[in-house]
Amino acid sequence: MRIASDIGHVPLALEVLAGVATLLAAAGAQEQARAAELFAFVRQHPASDEPTQNRAEQGLADLAAQMLPDTVFAAQAWGEAAELEQVVTELLD
Repeated sequence: MRIASDIGHVPLALEVLAGVATLLAAAGAQEQARAAELFAFVRQHPASDEPTQNRAEQGLADLAAQMLPDTVFAAQAWGEAAELEQVVTELLD
């Protein structure tokens, strides 16, 4: 993920982030909010390709059905405000 980001291959980095979100969503309730944040970030990023956006949209919808609306709203707000470098750094640290 860091390499994709460092070399400027943003669509690949976003695809990896969607994969990480999928893994977090499957890890259980404690990781759902973080997964929703990542899905929201990937979904709204202008460099996301259509398949990656669709994956993020579906993942977020699946989580939203299991989460409180306020938690989903907060995840979406985080996703809209976050920057790629920030997201990558937080995940790798």
